[in-house]
Amino acid sequence: MPKSLWLRFFGSYVVVVLLTLSVSGFLTTYLVENLVIRERLRDLTQRATRIAQSYAAGTAWLNIRTRPGGILREVVADEFWVVNHEGIIVASSAPMEGLVGRALPVDEWGRLRQGQTIVNRSTHRLLQRPYLLVGIPVRQRAVTVGAIYIHSPLSGIRVATAQVRRIILLSGLAGVLGSLLVSFWLSKGMIAPLKALSLATACLARADYTASIEPTGIVELDVLGAEFNALSRNLAQAVAQLGQEKEQAQSILQNMSEGVALFGVQGRVLQLNPVAASFLEDDKNHAELSRVVERALSEPNRALVEEEIKVGERSLLARATALSVHNEVSKAVAVLIDISSRRQLEEARSGFVAVVSHELRTPLAHIQGYIEAIIDGVAKDEATQKEYLRIALGETLRLCRLSQDLLTLAQTDAGTLHLHRMDLPTTSFLEEVLHPWRLLAEKRGRTLVEKLEVKGLLQADPDRLKQVLDNLLENAFAHIALGGQVAVMASEDEQAIFITVLDTGRGIPAEALPQIFERFYRVDSARTRQIGGSGLGLSIVKELVELHGGSIAALSQVGQGTSFVITLPKEGDR
Repeated sequence: MPKSLWLRFFGSYVVVVLLTLSVSGFLTTYLVENLVIRERLRDLTQRATRIAQSYAAGTAWLNIRTRPGGILREVVADEFWVVNHEGIIVASSAPMEGLVGRALPVDEWGRLRQGQTIVNRSTHRLLQRPYLLVGIPVRQRAVTVGAIYIHSPLSGIRVATAQVRRIILLSGLAGVLGSLLVSFWLSKGMIAPLKALSLATACLARADYTASIEPTGIVELDVLGAEFNALSRNLAQAVAQLGQEKEQAQSILQNMSEGVALFGVQGRVLQLNPVAASFLEDDKNHAELSRVVERALSEPNRALVEEEIKVGERSLLARATALSVHNEVSKAVAVLIDISSRRQLEEARSGFVAVVSHELRTPLAHIQGYIEAIIDGVAKDEATQKEYLRIALGETLRLCRLSQDLLTLAQTDAGTLHLHRMDLPTTSFLEEVLHPWRLLAEKRGRTLVEKLEVKGLLQADPDRLKQVLDNLLENAFAHIALGGQVAVMASEDEQAIFITVLDTGRGIPAEALPQIFERFYRVDSARTRQIGGSGLGLSIVKELVELHGGSIAALSQVGQGTSFVITLPKEGDR
């Protein structure tokens, strides 16, 4: 079972204190006991030596057995023996013990005879209890004539040692209690900052970066707290930065014009941005895209897979690649680009090239045929040759108009057609444009009606605006019968000037009106070619009007003629 750090600290302190007190108590008791014993032995030795020396100096030693009173005066609280020259105890301070007449151990008496001192701090063979015993030889003329033994029981010393031990034990217990209190306080003081650090770490794990560690006054813990606070601040900044980057990436993903789809390794859709969702809303199974993603997941080295797919009516360019984490493929991302407009543009361009080729081939074939007829002598008379040349010239002029129209459209498409605007008095400008058409109408047996009720100014390019009106008038006169009428009307309001070109021709079918301004579109292809039209006139008109910031609309009913209404902003309103 795991133990708390506080219990470990506190237990360690207690064990150290107990061990210290136990060892110190044992050593103190041991040292005190040894010190007392040494001092007691020294005292016994000194007294025994003094007695032995005093008796060795005279003849009193001979009477010591019968009169040991001198020794009794020297030895007050201790006991003694008197040993004769044969190693026999001849006198004792405690005759009741029955030691008188007993011989010393042979080895011990041998040492005394050699002049050695006997010191014993344990149980002697002649005594039944532990004693401190000192034996001093009495020597005369370098010969041992006897010995004096003084001994003192160890019980008194051990009683004193026990008292010392008790005092040490009581002091130790008091020290232990005090140490326990100090250890408890120190442990709490050490654990409290660690608990605060633990709580702050738990807050950090919950993504709460507001917790901080306060200084404790302990250098190491304060350093740890400062490093934790720095870590918390750095982590908060990193998380905030990651959040911002995630929001930015999500915002970019949501607002991309391309579709982005994230797939799992099983081909399951994990995430779609709005554009991808709109692309794939009609394809719930994502069959085409899933096939591309499967290829990307199986490609070595996470190679990019690019393929054009069809989803509903859309043509999409799918670019997919595998994503790996720790060199293991985990997901795949696909970018979807809508190329429907590009495909339509390519188809339109191909169609445009085909139409232009056709439009060029027809007049060129006519020119070639008539010139070959003249060269081959088919047209023998001068009148026929002139007629053939007149037709060839007409086809040549038609080619010139076609090339000019194509150039104008190319300039508008490329944005290189620039207008040279100026302030134009609307009425006088229109009268100037209509003057040659009035003469042409009379010559062709048609009528041109003018109704100009405009006082405002137009800010326009006069050459390009004249080109617009000439195209509309040419179309109008080409599609009315002999005796027909073309009307040009101009009116205004506060913001715009309206120019209407109205004819009394056969009109345009309702189903053809939405396509009337498309390039090379002809309501009646045979008639248009017959009158020399390129099929680009109305397309150019629309481009030029819009370049002026205006608009044009066609209104028609079959059998009731056609009207084109041009709306142009007044000078200063653009």
